[in-house]
Amino acid sequence: MEENTKTGGILKEKVVRALENREMRRWTEKALIGLLVLIVWIIGLLYFTAEKYPITVKVAEQEAAAQAPSALDFGTLKPGANTSKFVNLEAAAGRAYTIRILILGDAAKVTGVENDDFTLYAGSSEKIEVIAEIPQSGAQAEYGGTLLVIKLPKLF
Repeated sequence: MEENTKTGGILKEKVVRALENREMRRWTEKALIGLLVLIVWIIGLLYFTAEKYPITVKVAEQEAAAQAPSALDFGTLKPGANTSKFVNLEAAAGRAYTIRILILGDAAKVTGVENDDFTLYAGSSEKIEVIAEIPQSGAQAEYGGTLLVIKLPKLF
């Protein structure tokens, strides 16, 4: 009889621990889902508030100027050629920003910027040089993409 009581106590203890572990697992799952939703929301907010500039680069044997010149339409370049265009960024008076620059799409293969992470101080402006550089072995192709300028308000 005494042995049954011991076994019952151990069994009860195991059941209580299993239920506590299940509750902890549920809480952990909910916390991870909440964190994931927060991260996706922040990334979406950064993307939709970023300044976006379309990039176009064509590679062919004959160079040609951009037909519809936009800020970052590099036209047609020969293999081995390079050129640059500029984007001007300005900070409002009284507000400094940490700037992060990303190039998305195929254009990232042939374009780049010198400084993709810097501080833009209140009331100042900065010219960003976007360089298109076609490798000598570059095949005829059209590269498209987007230059994203993410402005994060500087808190300190």
